[in-house]
Amino acid sequence: MRKFMTYALLLNVLYLFSGSQQLFAQSDLLCQGSYWTEDEGNQMMKQFASQWSDKASWEKRADIIRNGIIKGLRIEEMPKENFPFKPIIHSSKEMDGYTIPLKRWMVIP
Repeated sequence: MRKFMTYALLLNVLYLFSGSQQLFAQSDLLCQGSYWTEDEGNQMMKQFASQWSDKASWEKRADIIRNGIIKGLRIEEMPKENFPFKPIIHSSKEMDGYTIPLKRWMVIP
């Protein structure tokens, strides 16, 4: 068993230093399609913030964002199934000043 663990450790060390994995925290793995750099995103957030000044203009902007998310997720292409979702709240977790209900859903298509 000890010989096996030695070989496993050696293989892991070789893998780490082989360069076959990415050693940087940020990569382009999630940046697919259109995206902004941090500086571009900061500029766009400032531009977006200038588009509303009251609740009505914010709600209009929220509708644009919501519709963009729905379009991006392609929800209209999902099947129109009506599965019986049965929520089960089995316990709750008491935190500092708030409670988190622990839930699960029983889904039987």
